[in-house]
Amino acid sequence: MGKFCPPVKKDNLDITQKEIFVIKPYDKEYRSDRIATLLVNKELKKKFDEEYNEIKENKESFLSVLREFCGIKKIEEIEKEISKVFYQGEENKFWESLERIEKEVLSEDNPYKSIKYSEIFNDKTTKILLDKNFSQNIEEYVTKYNQLLDQSIFFKKGVFDWSLI
Repeated sequence: MGKFCPPVKKDNLDITQKEIFVIKPYDKEYRSDRIATLLVNKELKKKFDEEYNEIKENKESFLSVLREFCGIKKIEEIEKEISKVFYQGEENKFWESLERIEKEVLSEDNPYKSIKYSEIFNDKTTKILLDKNFSQNIEEYVTKYNQLLDQSIFFKKGVFDWSLI
């Protein structure tokens, strides 16, 4: 049989459910908007809350803009996709992915920094990309490329390292 545990009191009153904050153990992905209540210093808590909310708002705004361009409906899926693309299939590396992108874009060694967006994306390229024959040719190319990789003893999928360029 368990021991009798008297009610927990605060200022001689029973505490309410709202005053209890449970942190789930062993859950790496655990998130809560109330976690800041654990900070003792009120000034630090206020600063933390302000910065956290600013980061959260900026992230949501950024992902909302991306949603318009990428065609993925759920913001969480956009985060996962960014992680998978820039962290070799890992889904929970959103912030690390943004750091990597920033480093690559701002790097002095960036071979693409002199290329202007309008040189790649303009009326001529849009027309080509929307052409049905172009799409079919790209599809055939990718199929043949994959076949060659599968048959090669020297080259394999997923081994090419962009960081070497």
